[in-house]
Amino acid sequence: MSQDVALQFIERVHAEECLWNRRVSGYKSPVVQYDVWCRLGEEFNATPEQVKNKWRSLQSSFRHHYNKYQQSLVTGSGADDVDAPCWFAYEAMSFTKCTTECGPTRDTLTSTPYSSHPGTSTQQPSTSGLLRNPSSSHPGTSTQQPSTSGLLRNPSSSHPGTSTQQPPLLTISETGISPTPRMPSPVQYLHSSPPPIASVERLPTPPPPTTPPQQRRRAIRRRWDEANLSYTEDVLRILRKVGEATDRLIEAQNRTSDGAEFGKWLGAIMDGWSPQRRERAKMSIRRKVVKIDEERFRERMDMELLSSDSDNS
Repeated sequence: MSQDVALQFIERVHAEECLWNRRVSGYKSPVVQYDVWCRLGEEFNATPEQVKNKWRSLQSSFRHHYNKYQQSLVTGSGADDVDAPCWFAYEAMSFTKCTTECGPTRDTLTSTPYSSHPGTSTQQPSTSGLLRNPSSSHPGTSTQQPSTSGLLRNPSSSHPGTSTQQPPLLTISETGISPTPRMPSPVQYLHSSPPPIASVERLPTPPPPTTPPQQRRRAIRRRWDEANLSYTEDVLRILRKVGEATDRLIEAQNRTSDGAEFGKWLGAIMDGWSPQRRERAKMSIRRKVVKIDEERFRERMDMELLSSDSDNS
């Protein structure tokens, strides 16, 4: 395809946007693209596969020159350093830049997970009501907390006969008011005896194995070999017998008799004779064989007659 025909071909492909523009509905339809390639093939006297391969070749050449030009556009490069494209179809193929460049992008990452919805509050629910003394919500109850100034003092000296255990806190739930046990006072830890340390129960030591693992493994291996040894010997014996029978059968099929050996020897000699001599020799051999058969027949018949005469007498 000449350069003029190639430029005309590029113009025709530029007119058919379904072949190169991804935003066209027919770009992803192979049926539509095949029909367009068929029309272009008829116009340029080629098959659809040939024009399609030609377009791919033009795209590859344009990407090569375009990438080379973009790589030369570095910061600080002068006009002499820029590699200007000199390809004849570069300007005609410039409409395919949208297929090689990345289009506009949009950052979908937001700063906070709640900022994308206006009017929503990012304030976390307050827990101040849960930590408040529940007794303040009921009128008539005292909100005064017990003083902790004498916690480190001996409670028996300040309040003789009174217990140092503080009353439990009350928590309000859906089912009602339930007491929550308060943490014990530090005074209790100072004047209380330490809890007895529980004795650590030791697990019983497992009994040692009767035989060491290595000896046990060897014994298992020896038993396995002994159990399979007889089976292996039987299989080998059967295979040996099958091989011997096969050899005998092959030998019987390939074995030649004495007559065959004699005929082969006689045939090798008669091959050097003339046809008339071979015919005379074959006729004489046939007469000899027939004569021998007749003599054997007479001998057999005479023996049968003699045996019958002896039986009658």
